[in-house]
Amino acid sequence: MSNFRWNPAVYQEAVKLAGRGLEAATVFLKNAVKETLSVPAPRIAVVDRTGARRYVAGFKLNDPRRWVTPYIKGAKEATITSFKFPKRTKGVQGAMFGPPQAQGIRYQTAPAIKGDPPRKLSGRLRAGVAHEMLDPMKTFEGGAVATKGRVGTNVKYARRLEFGPGGHKFLERTLAKYQPEIEAIIDRTI
Repeated sequence: MSNFRWNPAVYQEAVKLAGRGLEAATVFLKNAVKETLSVPAPRIAVVDRTGARRYVAGFKLNDPRRWVTPYIKGAKEATITSFKFPKRTKGVQGAMFGPPQAQGIRYQTAPAIKGDPPRKLSGRLRAGVAHEMLDPMKTFEGGAVATKGRVGTNVKYARRLEFGPGGHKFLERTLAKYQPEIEAIIDRTI
């Protein structure tokens, strides 16, 4: 016969600590994914006819500040139309002096390297990364402790990046990179 006695209070405390450790590890993974997605892509600011500003990944080819144009494998040369708006006149409030002038910007595209995580252009993918705790496990006193943690994003093109043919896995790669740290966070709380 063994000297083992069931103690529900010890069990409940262990479940609570495991839930806290799992939540801490999930938050750590979310922050690590955001850090992975924080590598900026070279970008060019482009203004359209309405005056809205957007960015294109690449290097300007006719930029006098750049002495050498970088050569990137798989890069293409392209021209995009951007508009330059004339300065405002002193006498008229809110009016532009003439129509916007179209100007062509020659640039070299800068695609992300296959196998590496995507680079930050607008920051929308990084901002969409979140975590949540799922499936609460009931304890003896009627409380609930989360037993599953999930990290993901709500951005539509993230699925194509993670599972598509381009090979820009950022969630799976970050999880594999920080696996020992995640396990250590969970083990320290128990």
